[in-house]
Amino acid sequence: MARGDSLKLAIADLHGRADLLEGLLERVPADTTFVFLGDAIDRGHRNRDTIRLLTKLADDGRMTLLRGNHEAIVLEVDECFDRFKREPTELRRGDALLSMQNWIQNGGDTVIIEYGGWDSGGPADAFGDWGLPPELIDYANRTEYTYRHAGGEKGDLLCVHAAPTQVKGYRSLEDSMVWARPEDGPFALPDGVLLSIHGHTPVRAPTRIGQNIFMDLGAKWTGHLCTLDLDTMKFTTYKGLGEDVLENLPVFEAVAGIEAVMLEFDVVEL
Repeated sequence: MARGDSLKLAIADLHGRADLLEGLLERVPADTTFVFLGDAIDRGHRNRDTIRLLTKLADDGRMTLLRGNHEAIVLEVDECFDRFKREPTELRRGDALLSMQNWIQNGGDTVIIEYGGWDSGGPADAFGDWGLPPELIDYANRTEYTYRHAGGEKGDLLCVHAAPTQVKGYRSLEDSMVWARPEDGPFALPDGVLLSIHGHTPVRAPTRIGQNIFMDLGAKWTGHLCTLDLDTMKFTTYKGLGEDVLENLPVFEAVAGIEAVMLEFDVVEL
């Protein structure tokens, strides 16, 4: 694929690893633009810094923000609490508490702690009776489901957190886009798309299954923040401190009879 005037990098899941994003920014040209594949928050311990930095890059016209399942969970929590405020019944209260429990089970406890916990009398930028912190909701609402990168005569690249089209067993296209797993594929592609690019599911190396590529290397645990140059199709990970090594992450051998191929990548030490 042809090189543009500047780098255009897809970035896999961050989960609160602002340190890795900061390290990446120090090592690429200042005019580099990015497509973030979703899951900025939860599990990690610098969630506020992560969303603030991503938002600043978006404000500067350098970052396209995609929605992951963790952004989707936050929006669902906010919607449930908003419905409870409008209709304060036991049913609505139960829905709100259930949505919060689901978020916590998916790593949202680190975000709640970072914002000072749930305190109805707390500051306006924290949690309270009115719902979730405004900057968190504002960030999640800015996210989109897909980004399409022009790829020339062979076809475009479609960036989306989990799946490019609706997958059987998921209630909607939007659910498929943030929740589907590689084993649910291989995924069909929209007309004119050559390859789809995904995060969401940690893998030991960037992995191609049919026309779908998965590039989440579990940055929260491994310290490997994976990027993909959307023009040259070159993978690079920016390696900071991590708890585990890549060898502990899953490997897909085949899906629906289609071989899974692990792709080469460079490593830049931060």
